Amino acid sequence: LSPAEVDPDLAGDLKLVDAEDADVAEVTVSRPLLDRYRRTLAAFIDGAREFCNRRGMTYILANTDVPVTTLVTQYLRRRGLVR
Repeated sequence: LSPAEVDPDLAGDLKLVDAEDADVAEVTVSRPLLDRYRRTLAAFIDGAREFCNRRGMTYILANTDVPVTTLVTQYLRRRGLVR
């Protein structure tokens, strides 16, 4: 996820345009809406983590600010697979 997805810096009236199908939604971003977004995102992340855990898969929440090589290296070090 990008930092903007994790902690959106939005307020007021916005027109959102879907990048895939150009669908338009007009919204008013308020504190309650952002709180709901954060709760929904947290539930989604928890659900993905639980899905992986139940199936014996590794789950890593990746921030797009961190290079993939860094994520993989950190993971392998934590698992004791590389030094």
